[in-house]
Amino acid sequence: MITTTLGAIAAAEPALDRLGARPLPIKAAYSTSKFLKLVREELRTYQTLHDDLVKKHGRESEPGSGQFSVPPAHWRAFREDLEQLLGTSIDIPWTPIALDTLGADPMRADDLVALAPFLTDGAAPQTVPMIDPPPKP
Repeated sequence: MITTTLGAIAAAEPALDRLGARPLPIKAAYSTSKFLKLVREELRTYQTLHDDLVKKHGRESEPGSGQFSVPPAHWRAFREDLEQLLGTSIDIPWTPIALDTLGADPMRADDLVALAPFLTDGAAPQTVPMIDPPPKP
């Protein structure tokens, strides 16, 4: 399970698109494709709600155009609603993608940063061994 926010997914959208276009070994390509399908579903929901907020706080540019913009007088209320939407926690029912499955081609540093909530280095978690206290004299 990957727990993240709508804001993290929205910010990572360009990097997610590049990840989907990346040549991968077939097993990794299948897994990544399934993951991207789940993420894109969340992105569609986010975009619909974002558009609803623009309509709620905005004005139609020209009557009948279907294009809305938020006037400066409504920016604060729009931003508050948008921040609440972006901060919404979501669970993606998929395991994080192991970096070593993404092939040998280098990845952009900004993509790695944007994709960080969805990636794992594949290493076992580091644990500190329990040490017994010294015996009492």
